[in-house]
Amino acid sequence: MAFGTFDGLHIGHHYFLREAKKLGDYLIAVVAHDEAVKTLKKRIPNLTMEERAAALAAAKLVDQVVIGDRVQGSWEIFAKHKPDAVAIGHDQHELREDLQSHFPNIEVKVIGKQETFKPLAKKLSDFPIELVRKTSSDFNKNFHSKLFTLFAASESELHAFSERFSPHYGYCFGFQEGNEGNWFLDWDSVQQVRDWIVDKIKKEGSIPFLNIQIGWRKDWQSYDEIREKIDQTNFKMLSDEDLCDLFEQFHIGYLLAGSVAYMADTFMSTGEIDWLESVISQELVAKGVVSKDVPEIVRTLTNPLIDSYTLEAEWKLIEIATAIEKVYPTDLPSLETMQAEQPRLYKKLEAHTRSFFWIHNNYFVAEVLTIDFFYSELQKKSEELRASKSSFVEIMEKRNRGRKVAKKKRDDTFEKINLSNFTRELIKVAWLFAEWKDERKKGSYIGMHYYDLFLEELSRRVSYSKSDLTFLIFQEVKAVLLEGRDVAELIAQRKERTFYAVTPEGYFIAEGATAQGFFEAGAREHKKEVEWKGVPACRGFATGHVHIVRTAEDMKSFVKGEILVTNQTTPEFVPIMKKAVAIVTEQGGVTSHAAVISRELNVPCIIGVRDITRVLKTGDRIEVDAERGVVRKML
Repeated sequence: MAFGTFDGLHIGHHYFLREAKKLGDYLIAVVAHDEAVKTLKKRIPNLTMEERAAALAAAKLVDQVVIGDRVQGSWEIFAKHKPDAVAIGHDQHELREDLQSHFPNIEVKVIGKQETFKPLAKKLSDFPIELVRKTSSDFNKNFHSKLFTLFAASESELHAFSERFSPHYGYCFGFQEGNEGNWFLDWDSVQQVRDWIVDKIKKEGSIPFLNIQIGWRKDWQSYDEIREKIDQTNFKMLSDEDLCDLFEQFHIGYLLAGSVAYMADTFMSTGEIDWLESVISQELVAKGVVSKDVPEIVRTLTNPLIDSYTLEAEWKLIEIATAIEKVYPTDLPSLETMQAEQPRLYKKLEAHTRSFFWIHNNYFVAEVLTIDFFYSELQKKSEELRASKSSFVEIMEKRNRGRKVAKKKRDDTFEKINLSNFTRELIKVAWLFAEWKDERKKGSYIGMHYYDLFLEELSRRVSYSKSDLTFLIFQEVKAVLLEGRDVAELIAQRKERTFYAVTPEGYFIAEGATAQGFFEAGAREHKKEVEWKGVPACRGFATGHVHIVRTAEDMKSFVKGEILVTNQTTPEFVPIMKKAVAIVTEQGGVTSHAAVISRELNVPCIIGVRDITRVLKTGDRIEVDAERGVVRKML
């Protein structure tokens, strides 16, 4: 028998229950009664005892789950189940004393703390090239990236996810040439995890995933704490050993801040059919909904109604602007003048800068935006508004009205259509996963700033530039500093090309000529076609010239009226998405960033068009038929 509150399952609970299972053949987990928690911990649990019990049962970590005694010390649960042994946590001192006093013949085992999560250290001798051939036609992401940062993200998705959760993904691999990375995920295991999620929703609804989120938030809290510690640390005062220790603490925090949130990738699609849309559509048709109305209803139901972090930053800045506009209704002053005349408003801008200085980061770029940047953005927007005889107050009011209308439309549709309980809960999980993906991406791009800080300091201490160090992975960078490892030739080869693979057990890397065979195995043939199909994300029709976007540099040259063609959109794409007459992506889903933002902007969008960035080139003229999900090249 094992006791606990289990208010949001996390890796510590998994370890505790695995160890408790070793004490006997049948393990009963006792979930603390709500009243007992109030008495002992002087607080109300995040989840009710019924929700905590259901989530624990759904996790299949124990043989039976029961709710504990309402009154602590009544021992009714013992009289009923008569355990031979009891497992308790390392911090349950009072419970241990009470058990030994009342039940001297029962074995009481104290489960110590789990060993701290460690970065992936095992280097594999090889990776099956047949898996590269098999998977290179499946789930693919393309990034403007550095090897160091994209490998760290891979480690989070494979290793950290597997430590935090089961089931998990089997492997991922990537090809890095210069500053471009192509990344592939084991699609078979993605579907297996998705099947598990669907089965869980059928049996338990959305509650287990809310519980997972609570545990994940604890990892995020640790991530916040280590970043605060770094902000207060002068690297130059640290010894090499202390610097590496702090670097490892941050790296672990980064890995775990992603971890289980990568579960959301199971709701992505690539190809002509979106599985989530298909499930919902089939039920709507079965209920007699007219076929032509189904796509719009699906998009209404699956709208997560969240702002991406880019839009969150934009709207929070506009909120500050509305306050400034009240003081300076005709013209915004210089930043220096506002600092002198309106220190309260200036402090709001400073706080905004601290919160969003990283907003332009990605896996390649680590840029620190200043208060001058954000204020200059406000000044430019103010000039545009004055020219159109509008104001910050008006666009804020328009935005709020739009959000209320969208929420009412979704809620009314949700209530009007008598969906099965499974489909209703599936949609709720889809909303939740959309939030997870954005939060995960936010954590990744904040992390780029701190990785950059560490690599900058490390380059000061070794004979390699910061740029050179980005062609290594964490364990190698650490070895360069602490062991003086010579990696000059290794870096030279990796600058040419690198193949890497990550599994829950270890990693494999090949560079230069050694990587050539993997690159050849992963090469894809592209048929000469003039028409390609995907999934309509936002209905409409447009023609125009293609602009392929793979890097941040590609974004800078994007012109209003072009058609955005890219592997996937992420929050930093929003400014150019506003300029596009249509959007086409290689992967996505009905709750993906491209789908959600395109609907908000009312820009025709097709997702899941395989290899479209490879078969088209910037300047090609195409038509985007987002009614039928067809992209057609105009000859």
